[in-house]
Amino acid sequence: GLGVGLAQPTTLGSAMHAFPADERGVAAGVINSARLSFNAIGVALVGVVTAVGMSWNLDVLPTAAGGAAQDSWVEQGSRACSSTGDVVVCSAYTSSLSLLYAVCGVLLLLALGTLVGSMRLNRSAV
Repeated sequence: GLGVGLAQPTTLGSAMHAFPADERGVAAGVINSARLSFNAIGVALVGVVTAVGMSWNLDVLPTAAGGAAQDSWVEQGSRACSSTGDVVVCSAYTSSLSLLYAVCGVLLLLALGTLVGSMRLNRSAV
C-alpha cells in the first residue's frame, strides 16, 4: 500500500541510475519482472500462512450445505466473522491473521536488518 508507493520511485530511480544509459531498458525490464514476481509470491504466502493458521485452529472445517464444493478457508473465515457467522471459524480466522501479522513483522525486521547492514558495508567501503 502506502509503503510501496513511497519506496518504489526512489528504489527504482536508484536501481536505474546504477546501470549505464545504454542498458537502462534491460534494467527496467528486469526490475519490473522481479517486482511482479515478488508481488505474486507475497500474495501466495499470505494465503498459505492464513490457511495454515486456520488449519491449526480447526480440526475439521465446516462443509458446504448439500455437498456442494467447499469454499476456501479464507472465504469461510471472513464469512464466519459476519454478524451471523460461526464463532469457532471466526476465532480461527482471526487467530490466523495474528499469525500472518507476526510473520510479516519478522520479515520486515529481516529486511530492515539487511538494509542497515548493507548501508554499513557501503559506508565502510567508501
